[in-house]
Amino acid sequence: MRPRFSINLTSLKLSELPERPRFVFSATDMAFGTYWIFERDRFGNFLAGYGTPTPEWSVARAAAASSCFPPVFDPMPLHLEPLQLRSGAARQPNRDELVSRLCLTDGGVYDNLGLEPVWKTAKIVLVSDGGAPFGFRSDPGAIRRVFRYTSIIGNQAVAIRKRWLISSLVTSRLEGAYWGIGSTTERHGASVGYPSDLVKVVIAKVRTDLDAFSRAEIRVLENHGYLMAEAAIQRRIPHLIRVHSPLAVPHPDWMDGERVRNALGGSDARTFLGRW
Repeated sequence: MRPRFSINLTSLKLSELPERPRFVFSATDMAFGTYWIFERDRFGNFLAGYGTPTPEWSVARAAAASSCFPPVFDPMPLHLEPLQLRSGAARQPNRDELVSRLCLTDGGVYDNLGLEPVWKTAKIVLVSDGGAPFGFRSDPGAIRRVFRYTSIIGNQAVAIRKRWLISSLVTSRLEGAYWGIGSTTERHGASVGYPSDLVKVVIAKVRTDLDAFSRAEIRVLENHGYLMAEAAIQRRIPHLIRVHSPLAVPHPDWMDGERVRNALGGSDARTFLGRW
């Protein structure tokens, strides 16, 4: 399917976003410790309150706040006036000071699945999880152990949301589908897809950092994401599909397992100077 619109992050304003589909850019509010959203006609959260974007508020600003990956990028200050946000639930005596000094970081710090802004109001929820699976490893030593503690805590926060989501889908309390980078199409009953050992040992291990992807990595990840979405939707919510077309893999020449294994053999490694 070809998109009917395009977004230029360098110039488009939030107010210029289309009404449908509804775009929601999620960040994490460092002052109140919860999610923060940017939309076409509002920004904020339930604690700090919501405001209306002024003409100079751009999509690029929302995207930048949403991707302030810690600790590489510092949180983005918003420089808000306290009266710009209204109807917030926070009643702290220093509320105005908190709002005026409010800054945002990566949305994944609070909600790595992006569920918070939509799960209470959306009829159908589709979740595509590209987060790296939690890695098993021996004790890394005293200094790196601190980062391991943080990693375990973060993994449990994501795991709780994921368990709630999948449980809600299985029991039909919520309608939709979930697929992750470590999943396989085979688990959804599909016959086309990468085998389990290739997914878990190679594809799911592709690094999640600020490094550039190679052409092979891009094509394999596109294939895997496309096929996972197809399999999960066909299995969980087939009625969502209005037009049935033959399955067309985006890059069929990258479905050969041996070729993928050779090309992505070092994709889990992080390099000091990056890839070019």
